[in-house]
Amino acid sequence: MARKAPRKDVASKNERVLHTRIPAALEDDIKKVADRLRIPVSNLVRNILQDALALATSVQKNVGDRVAEIRDLASPLEAQLRGALLRLRPAAGAQPVGDPATAAKPGAATLADVIAWQPIQLGRVTTCAGCDAELAAGSEARLGLTADPSVRLFSCSSCARKQQRASRGASKVSKDND
Repeated sequence: MARKAPRKDVASKNERVLHTRIPAALEDDIKKVADRLRIPVSNLVRNILQDALALATSVQKNVGDRVAEIRDLASPLEAQLRGALLRLRPAAGAQPVGDPATAAKPGAATLADVIAWQPIQLGRVTTCAGCDAELAAGSEARLGLTADPSVRLFSCSSCARKQQRASRGASKVSKDND
């Protein structure tokens, strides 16, 4: 049996056929544009796909380059900000974030500065900021939140309750004076 010679109108081996479903309205629009440009629909679709892919690749590269530029600009600013925050840390006694080993010391933030209490279970030994009692790892305690987010005051439940009562009493007195 003789082999058939390849047909000239068959696409080369590098080209592939891509089938896709599209809405009828889109098909009509594509055909109208192809007619206006006097090119086959397949050429128009191929050109559109190539241009869209080139555009997407270009945008992706440009965005990646822009992000790298911004990161390069932000790095020195981040270092400056970290330095400024370290200089603004409260005086001795307040426990900075990231140093959970010790509680606040006298002369800094006190339980009277606490604006909210959060019940917690301790992960390590620390000291109550109110009575200086040792608070064991695993025990229930209270975390006192102040206006300065870098300050953390740990308290036993008893001292936290006493401070809450004192705060309520002080707020009643101030309301009565208003």
